[in-house]
Amino acid sequence: MVHGRIDEDLKIFVPITLVADPDIKIEALRDTGFNGEFVLSKEYAPYLELIHVCEIESELADGRIIEDDLFTMAVRFNGETKLTLASLTESAESLVETQLLQEKQLRINFVSGEVMIEQAL
Repeated sequence: MVHGRIDEDLKIFVPITLVADPDIKIEALRDTGFNGEFVLSKEYAPYLELIHVCEIESELADGRIIEDDLFTMAVRFNGETKLTLASLTESAESLVETQLLQEKQLRINFVSGEVMIEQAL
């Protein structure tokens, strides 16, 4: 089971571990309107073994279209190593992709501030 948290702004964060450096634990924002690749803060790039895949166009929340580099990287989540697509951002916040939550059960308790993710039954 994975335990995340809800912050004072009601943002949901889940822990992600980088396979390239297991000492680095990232609290990634679970943006419920975001279903794309993993978006990682550029501050972690020096610790990763990123493999460039291609360039893509991404639409930002304000509607702007930008060119973005897409990479593959490995993360550990819920005890499993997953190969995922990732792009890098200038933001301090990383975003977790919905694909990491497939076949998982996500429970959010806004009263207690708990976030629990476990294998679906």
